[in-house]
Amino acid sequence: MHFSTMTNSQLVDHYNGLGPDKPLKAWKGKKSELIDKIAVLTPASDRTVRECALELLGFVNHYEDRNTGEVVDPDHPNARSVGIPYDQVIAGIQEEFPACKTTVACLRWYSVKIRADEEGYENYDLPQRRPRVKAKK
Repeated sequence: MHFSTMTNSQLVDHYNGLGPDKPLKAWKGKKSELIDKIAVLTPASDRTVRECALELLGFVNHYEDRNTGEVVDPDHPNARSVGIPYDQVIAGIQEEFPACKTTVACLRWYSVKIRADEEGYENYDLPQRRPRVKAKK
């Protein structure tokens, strides 16, 4: 899960898990400020844009009934996994790698590789459905 897709409560839990001097009970400020506080406590990593993209492409946001579209538990007999839209995947990548120019075409290319179970992509799974971005009026 990436910070931009997490709730404030989840971010507070993550922040507290990093062992700050003053753990938080809740957060009522801007989400971006809490993410900045997390970044200060998070050690730098050697993670690549590709790894970030593949993680976000595989993130399951929720499960829905394939017949009705209602949100259900993962063990529901008609459950199917739903990811996050491509624009949110790109936003998550750019949050971690601000200079990155990843496109929807690149994300779709990764998705094809994962579905084909190509070498280097065999350990990744995609949600069964990804919501489309609604057109701006």
